[in-house]
Amino acid sequence: MRAGPGVSLAWAGMRAAVVALATAVALFCGGPASAESAKRYRPTGGEDVLLVLPDALSPAAAQSPRLADAASAARQATELLRIARSGGDARFLGRAGAVIRPWQDRAPVPVAIDLIAAELAQQRHEFDAARRSLDRVLAAQPRHVEARLMRANIGLLTGEFGAARRDCLAVLQTGAAYSGTVCLASAMTGPGSLDRARRLLAALDSRGANPISIDRWRLMTEADLALRAGDVGGAIASLERAHALDRTHEEARTRLAE
Repeated sequence: MRAGPGVSLAWAGMRAAVVALATAVALFCGGPASAESAKRYRPTGGEDVLLVLPDALSPAAAQSPRLADAASAARQATELLRIARSGGDARFLGRAGAVIRPWQDRAPVPVAIDLIAAELAQQRHEFDAARRSLDRVLAAQPRHVEARLMRANIGLLTGEFGAARRDCLAVLQTGAAYSGTVCLASAMTGPGSLDRARRLLAALDSRGANPISIDRWRLMTEADLALRAGDVGGAIASLERAHALDRTHEEARTRLAE
């Protein structure tokens, strides 16, 4: 289980550098265009428009952050988070935070708002703040699967594997066997845990109608375990399947490139 939507502007810069290098090689080797014949565009002033980017926001996410109710704020922030995850653009995380901020001072904080606040705090590596939000959610709704999984993820990131396993077991007790098993496999430590975790995931029936995010998590966990076991081919195969689920997902693509 991982936090963060993946690599953002650094990866975009790397791609730009690769394209520039390929262009330079083509020119040097006598391609169709040469450095002398290429027509350069030179801006005449600071107001010249070089490129107009399409607006990535859906109509729902393009609305003003001054929303009348928490449910509308949560829907808009969720859409902004989706855009941030798919494109690795951290600006949309900031927009999501601005949308929910007026509702974070309410008492009690709405559950949907606390969940988004926890994800944003986790993205900033503010794990204590994220855990406080999730603790409030679980105090109100102890069987809330998403909050349990998010809190387990924080336990994994901070090395608190016992706490993570307790949350994973609580997910299993709600009846969410698939996600609970993936969670538990991620949190296994100790002698023989690697083989046990791989067997657990191998025994899962993936033919059900699972959300893409859960299937991707399972495949990326399989890849992690395979790498730890020295099975590079198995890791690549799992990451290729994770990438095929959603080719815009930045983390899956980056880890496959690595």
